[in-house]
Amino acid sequence: MPDNHTIGVLLPFVEGDYFNLLLMGIRDLVQSRGFELLAFQATPSDLKATTLARERVGAWIVVVTTEGLSEFAPSGTPIVTVAASAPETGYPAVLADNHGGFQAAIQHLCEHGHRRIAFVGCLDQPDIQQRYLGYQAALAAEQIPFDMDLVYQVDTHEEPGGHQAARRMLDAGLPCSAVATATDEIGIGLLEELQAAGRHIPEDVAIVSFDDIARAQHTRPPLTTIRQRPDELGRTAAELLLDRIAGKDILADITYVPTALIIRRSCGCDVTTDATIFDDSGEQAPDWQTALAVRLVRLARYPLPLASGTQPEQIWPGVTTLTRGLAAAVAGTQLPPMAELERAWQQAVALTPDLANLTMMLRAIEHSAAPHLNTDPVIRARVEAFLDSTRLRLMHARLAQERSQVEYFQSTVQSNYALSMRLLSADMRTLPELAWLAQTDVNGACLGLWAETPAGEPGRLVLAGLYHREGGASVPHGASCAAALFPPPEVLPASARVGGGDLTLILPVRTDSRDWGFLALSAPSKDVFFAENMLTWASLLGVSLDRRALLASLTEQQAALHQQQETLRTAYERERALADTVRELGSPVIPLLPEVLLVPLIGAISSERARQVIESVLDGVSRHHASTILLDITGVPLVDTQVANSLIQTTQAAMLLGAQVILVGMRPEIAQSIIGLGIDLRQIITQPTLAVALQQLLLQRDQAAAGQRESRRERQPHR
Repeated sequence: MPDNHTIGVLLPFVEGDYFNLLLMGIRDLVQSRGFELLAFQATPSDLKATTLARERVGAWIVVVTTEGLSEFAPSGTPIVTVAASAPETGYPAVLADNHGGFQAAIQHLCEHGHRRIAFVGCLDQPDIQQRYLGYQAALAAEQIPFDMDLVYQVDTHEEPGGHQAARRMLDAGLPCSAVATATDEIGIGLLEELQAAGRHIPEDVAIVSFDDIARAQHTRPPLTTIRQRPDELGRTAAELLLDRIAGKDILADITYVPTALIIRRSCGCDVTTDATIFDDSGEQAPDWQTALAVRLVRLARYPLPLASGTQPEQIWPGVTTLTRGLAAAVAGTQLPPMAELERAWQQAVALTPDLANLTMMLRAIEHSAAPHLNTDPVIRARVEAFLDSTRLRLMHARLAQERSQVEYFQSTVQSNYALSMRLLSADMRTLPELAWLAQTDVNGACLGLWAETPAGEPGRLVLAGLYHREGGASVPHGASCAAALFPPPEVLPASARVGGGDLTLILPVRTDSRDWGFLALSAPSKDVFFAENMLTWASLLGVSLDRRALLASLTEQQAALHQQQETLRTAYERERALADTVRELGSPVIPLLPEVLLVPLIGAISSERARQVIESVLDGVSRHHASTILLDITGVPLVDTQVANSLIQTTQAAMLLGAQVILVGMRPEIAQSIIGLGIDLRQIITQPTLAVALQQLLLQRDQAAAGQRESRRERQPHR
């Protein structure tokens, strides 16, 4: 049975502010309640197909994608969806108020007098579809006819989608005076593309967007946007899931998390401070210090309300340092240390990095201090000194955050470069062992590669690598586990288990050519960039495994090719030896007598064989110092022009080496055929049979020997 103390999160993506903040919100609540958390970059359909973690996880939070939701986990498994709902499954859902938020953005543009308002978005997710419906509802409420020509559907939620839409708008002559984009990243891409084309924002085109990511406040001009709190979406989903695990009756309803319009200059507004933050009419606080603390926490969490009964210091512990410091300045008592003031602002920056919110927090403190500035000059001086100090501490905290992020990105670039060089290096033998993770902040990791299993059997993963920062981790040769139990709890470090504080992220290791398996990484999730680097490592690992497999394949192919070459070489040598044998048999050279060679020819003589005969005769003359060649054509059935010419050429070649050729086996029919061809063989000595030729040759030798003896006797002196 699955472990009910292990909660899984399914995310289709792990990169980007939205998914990281959402995951951090889930982590904070789940780990504070003593549960283990595993986050998977996967969809329900992915897990259904692989059965990954089916028996490992006891409850799930499913983000965005719900296809296959009712089938991927055992029946009765507690599940909550985020940013998507599936009413037919009976699972509760948590969504941002996408419809209401986008409707508020369009109404705000209408208040500026805009009637030609375009929509840009990728409609492949429920969140975006709800924003599109909010766009349509706002137009209807303002009695503006819906114009499909002003709807620009793009194929991505990121900046390229904004670039695509801007170019289409420009090609159409910019038929709108305002644009509402479904995400901030699309809005940023749209703004940049329009500005590059010479259009001014908001004078030529006003822009509003959705999400309020960190970059939205740093564009030029800053983006007016709808703020949602992904971390609160995660916390709300985790709360519902834990209630369900505890046995509470949770209805299959949608819980909406508030959104709010954040006004900046891209819509055409001159941004001013929201005066409502100074309205004390609705406050029930017992004193001004408590009222100020509540106001500051509301600004830090905006647009989320402060739940009834929640004390401000529960959300922002340092808020009491600020209120106590202001009270001490008024009373002339001991001020909090500067380090405490800076720590309080560091907590505030962690709650909201939005510069406008932080500025309004300062304004709220100044507003509470104002009644004391018109009293005693000494009190005024102390209060003003405190205000100056708290402004400085806030600037230090904000700059420290910026500096920390810059340093983080610098170290990330350097670390990823070093890792990529190592992962893509020539030495691939120790790649799966994961020792390369020692230069990261990962405390433990496990690499599971798909094993070959018979069809119909559950999938298994070979534990190809294991890493523990504290050492002592090793994988027995051939160890594996069922995919339904991955990652095995016993292979993860203690820091990844209940109460350990680490978050374990399970990433697919795959490339376009192959699905290798999964990489589980346990590390302290300190910030929203937790998953960015790990995704890069998993991708590099997949490429490296591809490269290793390719090199192994090439090595095998080279070995096979070498074997083929050896086989071909052996076959060639055998063929050449056979050819030599055939050639020798086709025109054998037989030493018959001293300086006499017999070359018997049998069968038809082609041009190739004629060449072999000439080569054999010449080679025989040279090796045996022959003076006479008996060329026996008794076995040749036909002598045509080609054969006759070959015989003449052979004779001429032998004569050049000082040997004579005697043609043996000149039958009457062959002689008649040669005469009929008009070929002159008078330069060739002919004999009818080999016996006649030998007799004649021996007779000539005897006569020559007798003549030599007579000559020697004649030269001897008479006695």
